[in-house]
Parts: sequence; structure tokens; C-alpha cells
Amino acid sequence: MTIKRFFSFFFILVGILISTYLWNYIKLPYLNYDEIIGKYSLQSHHKLNDLLRVTLFIAIPIFIYLIYLKYFNLNKIKFLDFISEFKFYKQENKKIVNNKILNSIFLISILFLLFNFFTTNFPPFKIDSVHEGQLLTSAYQNLETNTVWSKQYIQNSLFYDVIISKISFILYGEQSISSLRLNIIFLNLITDICLLAFSFLTIKLLNLTPNKEIFFFTLIFSVLLTINRSLHEWWWPVRFRDIPLILSLIIFIFYILNDKKNYLKLFLLGALSASSLLWSLDKGLYLNIMLFIFIFYLFLNKKIHDILIFLFGVTSIWLIFYVVAGPIEFKSFFINTISLIDQRDYIMGLIYPEPFFDNTKHGTRATKYLLIIILNTVLIINIFKDSNAKKEIKIFLFFLLVLSCLNYVGGISRSDSYHLKQGIFFHNLTLSIIVIYYIAKIRLNFDKYNKYIFTYISLIIIFFVSVPKVKEINNPLSFTDRYNKYLNLDDSSFLKKNYISFLNFAKEKTILEECIQVLSYDISLNYLLKKKSCSNFTNPFAIGSKKSQIQFVEQLKKNNTRLVILEGPLSGFDPVGNLSKRLPYINNYLQNNRIEELKFMEWKIIFLSK
Repeated sequence: MTIKRFFSFFFILVGILISTYLWNYIKLPYLNYDEIIGKYSLQSHHKLNDLLRVTLFIAIPIFIYLIYLKYFNLNKIKFLDFISEFKFYKQENKKIVNNKILNSIFLISILFLLFNFFTTNFPPFKIDSVHEGQLLTSAYQNLETNTVWSKQYIQNSLFYDVIISKISFILYGEQSISSLRLNIIFLNLITDICLLAFSFLTIKLLNLTPNKEIFFFTLIFSVLLTINRSLHEWWWPVRFRDIPLILSLIIFIFYILNDKKNYLKLFLLGALSASSLLWSLDKGLYLNIMLFIFIFYLFLNKKIHDILIFLFGVTSIWLIFYVVAGPIEFKSFFINTISLIDQRDYIMGLIYPEPFFDNTKHGTRATKYLLIIILNTVLIINIFKDSNAKKEIKIFLFFLLVLSCLNYVGGISRSDSYHLKQGIFFHNLTLSIIVIYYIAKIRLNFDKYNKYIFTYISLIIIFFVSVPKVKEINNPLSFTDRYNKYLNLDDSSFLKKNYISFLNFAKEKTILEECIQVLSYDISLNYLLKKKSCSNFTNPFAIGSKKSQIQFVEQLKKNNTRLVILEGPLSGFDPVGNLSKRLPYINNYLQNNRIEELKFMEWKIIFLSK
């Protein structure tokens, strides 16, 4: 056994060395017909180059490992054995074993999460004018124009860019930064509860004894919640974008556990397939690709009826969307979406660090995450070739791995620390479940111990994980007062002094303007000045191609735009460091048509001839 493990490790290592050597030789011909200027264009880097490099870096050692298993391993495998796990899998009508103590722990855990929500302080930090600004200005533009895609270029999705802020404004009766943050805090609470439900069902999938269920539920939920909260950045604590992905996994576990009366589950999966694209475009794309593979799985099992129900769920959401949005907005949605998918990487993409040899601050993390993906894949292959492993576990881990790999695409194209950490989240989740699966296989007689001991220990651990800042908790009875006080805070409370000074200056200059054009990364300015955008582009990250630049200029002309705000303290967010360099066609128009220029601190205001 030791020799076999040594050789398996050796073959994987050989594969990693080959992948590392080939990394810089993998180059797709550079194409940029749209004339987009960004990190990729400056180095003649094809937008799919990193995806191909990462895919091959992972695939080569996995392929070599499979070759080893087939030809060199003492227990040789047949590749068809893997396919058979899908093709001949027949679900059993299983009842989820009722563990009353675990059910109670689950409910108490929800109370702990609610307690944390009702006792913590609300975020006092200053506005993130890029990320929060995108939500605030998009919602304000929607309220002013009563349109979405036809009068605004949506940078992410309907829910993320518009609805979350709009709901905040309506729900809390106030157009304010504090109302948006309260809504986000609530959505992050929902995310935590979804992870709790996922942990509970994952344990049920493992089919353990009662005490083992309690122990491993505590372990997996603690790990997942810790990982999730480690991704909360002080400046932008957004984790709710993953809710559709987590919900799909929850429904999928229900489907695996019980093959009977799956109409509702399949319908909901189909509904999630469509609605996820409106929730968060990138997450929706990952989910839809996974669900496409799921349809193939159903086809292999000749579950045509299940496929039809799933497609009915998909069609229903799109029909509702078409009726509610109308034909103009529906068409504009698809135009916006295709443009976004086509351009975003060239505008905002960062070249993925070379494994092992990149000395930048992101290099080590990027390499470590690739190794985690390889490790997860190898471990799941080993579970697949284990005849004692239950087929429902194998199927679940396969689809979890697929979703995890798809989710990492966001970290490949935008490979800074923040996006890498976001991208690897589901792989960390997968690794945690795999480790727990192997630990659970160890013959530990947990049931000889008093079940209440496990219960008390479990609750103590979950409490301190759910309520990490015990020293900072407030009286939950004072929640209403703290909530009202926070909600009534003026937006100026969240602004730095330089922003307040500039806003006072800009309000005086824009008082007669029906609209203004913000062409800086202070995306919140339209909202803060209470002036709608003169073009569809409220976010400079949305502009890149020659076509979009010309469209931008034409809209400025059409709306007789007189005032444009440039530069500002957030100019460093520009992918190439200079907006005028990145958008030459727009810059040329502004330079040729400006009649006056004003400087105020870091900002520049230019007045255009009509």
C-alpha cells in the first residue's frame, strides 16, 4: 500500500512538473478586434490563454494519474468503470433518518446566527465608491429612467446592480447608503443559513450513526462558516452572490437522497438555472454549465420525464421575465449580456501568475489553489474507484467538483487576492467534505458516549463560530434603537472629508444640469449628486471596445451633455492606470469639444460645447 501511494504521488508530481514547464509555451494567437485596451492588450495576451493554461496545468497530472491507475497500479481500473457510476446509478427511495437531537442543534444554530445578526454593530466604514457605488448609482438610474438594460449598461446582473439597492430604498423608505448596507447584512445572514442547511443535508448524505452525525455536522458547519466569513472584506462584505449555487446543491442533495416525487425539486433546479443569471451573471453561467451536465446525467439514466420537468422550470422563469420586462428590455438584456461576456476579461483581466515562479504577492496563493484543485480531483477519483463508497456520494462529489472548477474561472481571469479567494471557496468546501468523508470512514465508536455530551460540546462550538466577536456583542433588545439610528444616518456620515468638499463644489456646478456624465471610478457620484447619467454607461469598467466608446460619444451628443466628471482619488482602479489612455476615442472627443475645465482637489470637471 505504501509503495502504491508513493508511485501515485510520484506520477502526480511528474505531471505537475510537466505542466509547470509547459506553462509559458501555451499561447493562443492574440486577437482583439474590439480594440480594447487593458492588461491583456498591453502584453498581447489572449483572453482565453490563462483558462487554457490552468486547465492543462490541472488536466495533465490528472491524466497521468489515470494512466498510472490503468497500466501500473496493482488494482488496474477500467475507464468505463467511471462512466458506469453514472449510467447505471439507480436511486433508492430513501428516507432521511430522523435524528431529533441533530434537528434541535440545527434549529438552535439558526438562533445563534440570528443572535449574531441582532447583536453586532452595523458597519461604520466609509463608502466604497467603486463597488457600493455601482449598486447605488445603478438603482438610482433605474428609478430615474424606469428602465434597466435599454437605458443602462448593467455591469453584473439585474439583482446585483439594481434590485438589491432598489429593494433597500423601498423596504427601508430611504435612499441611503445605510439602507443598502442593512440589506446586504441581511443577505449575508441568509447565505450563512444556506450553508447551515447545506451542512445538515451533506451529513445526511453520509448516512452516519446519530453521534457521528452530531460530531461531523458541527465540524463541517464550523469549517464552512469560517471559510465563508474569511471572505468578508471590511470594505465590501458581499457573499450573497453564491446563494443560487448553494441552493442548487441543497436541492441536488434532496434529489439524490430520494428518487420519488422529484417534480418540485427538478422544477426548482430549472427555475434556479434561469433566475441565477438575473441574480449574478457570472455565478449564473457557472451554475447553468453544471446543470447542462446534470441534464446529460439524466439522459444517461433515461430520465426523459425528469428532463422535461427541469426544462419546464427553465422555460417558466424566462416566460415570466419576458412578460414582466417586456420585449425591449428582454432584447436589451441579451445584447447587454453577450457584450459583457465578450468584453469584460479584456477590460479587467489580469494575467494569471506563473505557478511556483511568480514573485508577486498573488503568486503563492495562485499556485496553492491550483494544487488544491488537483488534490480534490485525485481524492474524488479515489472515492470513485472505491467499490465500498456509496454511489450517491460519488455523484454528489462529482457535481460539486464540477461546480467548484467552474466557480474558479472568476479567479483565473481576475487573479488578484480577493477574486482568487472568492474563486477557490467551493474547492475549499469540497476539500472539507472529502476530509470529513475519510475521517467518517475511520471506525470510531462515537455511540458509546453519552449523546448529550456531544450535544453540549456541539452547541458550544457552533455558538462561538456563529458569534465570533463575543466581546463586541450588544444587547439584542437594543437592536431596534441601533437599527433606527443607523438607518437615519445621513450619507455624509459615510463620506471622507474630501468627498464632502467635492460634492458641495459639484452640486453648485451641476444644479442646472438635467444629467451629468461621470467618467471616473467614483461610480457613486451620480447617486450622491442625485443626477442621472447622460449615457447608458454609469460604470467606466463597462466601456472598452471601439464600438462602446463610439456609442458613449453618440449618447453624449444625443443628450446634449454639458458636464463630465473625470479622474478623482480612485484613478488607481483603472486597469492601465489612465482612463484617457484606455479610452482613446472618448478622450479625443472630450479634448476636441471641451470649452472649460475646472480642477478641484483630485477631480476634474470639463464643460462641453453643445
